[in-house]
Amino acid sequence: MNRFIWGYIYWGVVWILLGFLTAELLGLFAIAPWPTLSETVWHSENYPIVKPLLFATLLTLIVHFLYHRPLWHSVAFGIGIALVAHWLDKRL
Repeated sequence: MNRFIWGYIYWGVVWILLGFLTAELLGLFAIAPWPTLSETVWHSENYPIVKPLLFATLLTLIVHFLYHRPLWHSVAFGIGIALVAHWLDKRL
């Protein structure tokens, strides 16, 4: 096996399944003292500025990973679209 296959195994199987999924399941079944990631995000949306920031973050990641743009371009795009969407949401 080459180096990249080991990378897929580690990052895909070990980190995501064991790291993320284990923490999620421990939170879901209340074994651990923390909530799941989605519960944390839903709770944080009670604060007015958080929704546009989460939206901007998701847009930034999508543009950066899918279109391989420089990070600062992706951040500017994500923030710009989130601001326009937030402004339109308040107007409609």
